[in-house]
Amino acid sequence: MSTLDFQPEAERYYADGHWRDGDLWTDFAARVDEHPDKVALVLDDRTVTFAELRRAAIGVLRMLIEKRLALPLAPLLGLAFQAFNQVPANQPVPEALADFLYERLRGHLRDQGYTANQVEAVLVQRPQRIDLVPDQLAAVKAFEALPEADALSAANKRIVNILRKSGGEAAPGIDVERLTDGAERDLWQSFETLAPEVDRHCASGDYTSALITLASAKPAVDRFFDDVMVMVDDAGVRANRLALLYRVATTMNRVADISKLAA
Repeated sequence: MSTLDFQPEAERYYADGHWRDGDLWTDFAARVDEHPDKVALVLDDRTVTFAELRRAAIGVLRMLIEKRLALPLAPLLGLAFQAFNQVPANQPVPEALADFLYERLRGHLRDQGYTANQVEAVLVQRPQRIDLVPDQLAAVKAFEALPEADALSAANKRIVNILRKSGGEAAPGIDVERLTDGAERDLWQSFETLAPEVDRHCASGDYTSALITLASAKPAVDRFFDDVMVMVDDAGVRANRLALLYRVATTMNRVADISKLAA
C-alpha cells in the first residue's frame, strides 16, 4: 500500500499519514460514509472502494465478537501497522485507526437493535476486548430495566460533570476522618461495601450482576445530593468530597458509562 487514491478528486496521495493540510486518517474515515463507491486504495493492480474497506472493518469486528476471540485491540492494531513497516514514510496512528473501528462498531451494534445511548455507554469507554462488548451491552439493557436506573444514571451524569468542572481538584484519596456523619459517610460506606462486589462480578465476566448491584446505592446517592454541598469554600473538605465522588463514579462506571443513559 504505497499510495492512496482518493476520489472524487482523482488525485493520488502518499501514505504518509497526511492529506493536504489535515489528517489523512480523519479524512479517510469521513469518506467511508460520504463516498462508499469511490476508490479508496490502489493496491498494485487492484482497487478497493470505501465500502469494501468498511465491510472489511466490520468483518474483523464480527470475527472478534462471534468467535469470542480474547484479543485486546491495541496489540492487534500494532501488528497491523507492523505489516507496513517497509512502506516509505508510513506513520503508525493506532488511535486514529481505533476511532475508525469504533465508529464502524457503533453502526454495527445499532443495526443489531441496541439504542444509541446503550451503545455509547459501552463504547465511550473504548473497550479493548471487543469480544466482551455484547455481554456489556446485555448488562446495560438489564440495568436500564431497573426502577432505579433513571435516577442513578442522572446522578452519575451529575457526578461526571462536577468532576470535569473541578479541574482535577479531587484529593488523591478519601480522608475518612474528614467525612461528616450522615449522608456523606453513608455514601462512603455504601460504596466501600459495593465496590468489592462489583469488582468480583466484573472479574468473573458477570457484568449484568455488577450493574444490578448498583441499584442498592440509590438511597445513599439520593441522600448525599439532598444533604451535602460538594463545592464548599473549605478547600480540604471540597477536595475530599470530590475524591469521594471519584470513587463513586469509578465503581458505577466499571462496566459502562451509565451517565450516557440519562435522558
